[in-house]
Amino acid sequence: MYDGHEAAIGAVQLTTRAVEHGMPAFAVRVESAGRSLVYSGDSAPCTALSELADGCDVLLCEADGTEDGHHTPEQAGETAAGAGRLIVTHVGRSIAPAEAAARAATRFEGPVEYAVPGATYVI
Repeated sequence: MYDGHEAAIGAVQLTTRAVEHGMPAFAVRVESAGRSLVYSGDSAPCTALSELADGCDVLLCEADGTEDGHHTPEQAGETAAGAGRLIVTHVGRSIAPAEAAARAATRFEGPVEYAVPGATYVI
């Protein structure tokens, strides 16, 4: 995997971008049938992730924010500016999931929710 890597698996198009994390890390955009999901992976806010997420239907963004190399919930909301919907994940060690979603919503005008293990999401 490398920055800007593109691959197709059947009708699914994947694009990766290197993101800021203090060690090699990547975000991925998954596109199919005119819909798109971007997953931040572990990442601090960065231009590469914002560009990858611009225009996506759903941004799945980590929002723990307790360590360098990670988004705060507010930063996740800002990163989602060009997305249709934000789902925050990688929370719970120091921030309750509902609190993380509420804090992200202060910086994002679209719908915000937190990822629930085992849940199914329509993109």
